[in-house]
Amino acid sequence: RPVTDRFAQIEPKVLLAIDGYRYGGKDFDSSAKVEEIAAELPGTEVVRFGYSDGTGWPAGFGGEAELEFTPVDAIQPRASILNTVGFYRAQLGDFTGALHDCRQALAVFQKSGEVDGEASVWDSLGYIHHGLREYDKAIDCFGKALAIYREVADRYWIADTLTHLGDTYQACGQPSAATAAWREALGILDELGHSHAADVRLRLTQPLVRVDT
Repeated sequence: RPVTDRFAQIEPKVLLAIDGYRYGGKDFDSSAKVEEIAAELPGTEVVRFGYSDGTGWPAGFGGEAELEFTPVDAIQPRASILNTVGFYRAQLGDFTGALHDCRQALAVFQKSGEVDGEASVWDSLGYIHHGLREYDKAIDCFGKALAIYREVADRYWIADTLTHLGDTYQACGQPSAATAAWREALGILDELGHSHAADVRLRLTQPLVRVDT
């Protein structure tokens, strides 16, 4: 479920998926998972690549060119999982565990220089501190995520982080700052034609009062 939740946020046009993998000397079939994810993303074109039978590869990449596979360090994927687990722990109210997981993920991303991962963790930490009503810390975390997303010009995630930042400003009784953040987010989402614009527009039409969430 976390996978489809994340994909739904960015509404991808095309999803490249391989239906199996090899681990520990054994082959594993993940075709059912691919079908499940595809069913949750009705507006997305899913391009499938067969692990066992080789289907889809010539059409998808470089004709008859031979593919080369390079082993990669598994630390960064683990950090992404820690961040995702931490975020969902926070949604369940386990803020202590969430902070522990996300701080571990942050250390890995900062050491490796993976800025997208670092920004994502800062956003998760902002959500966690918001849930703890530590609004100053939440604003600082969202600000750090926003700075990275602006640097890499990732417009959707700029808007997403601005939306979260606006929510925190509203919660701590700063309606003007909340409105400014939401308006900037809405402008970006409207330009992108993203469905999340409706959610931000709704925020701007409702009375701005302090709401602790």
